[in-house]
Amino acid sequence: MGWNPTADRESRVPPHGETRRIVYGSYNGKELLMDKTGFAFWLTLTGTLCWVVCFWWMYRISTKQNALLDQLGAQGKRIEKLSKLEHDLIKEVHPQVGEIKEGMDAMVAAVKENTESNSPLSKNG
Repeated sequence: MGWNPTADRESRVPPHGETRRIVYGSYNGKELLMDKTGFAFWLTLTGTLCWVVCFWWMYRISTKQNALLDQLGAQGKRIEKLSKLEHDLIKEVHPQVGEIKEGMDAMVAAVKENTESNSPLSKNG
């Protein structure tokens, strides 16, 4: 009454010349059967189609990324051009800023002299 490996093996192995069948379900009371080869074929076909869809999707993403990188490169060139123009303007204005500062120093010195000469302490002294 124990486990019989030979009987168990015989129940699992189909008779010679027959292929194993996979039961899919039933349709109007009839079982839908498929042998291992057919099942493997449909799995392989499904996998291949999935790869095709995946590569197509990756191609689309790659195309969009390349377009975005081109736009970013063009934007970077525009920013660089504007930055150079701004730098040139600052160089042009910078000497004028220095002259204004020298003029302001002269004005501050003149105001200090004028304030010291007009102060009440200097008139009484």
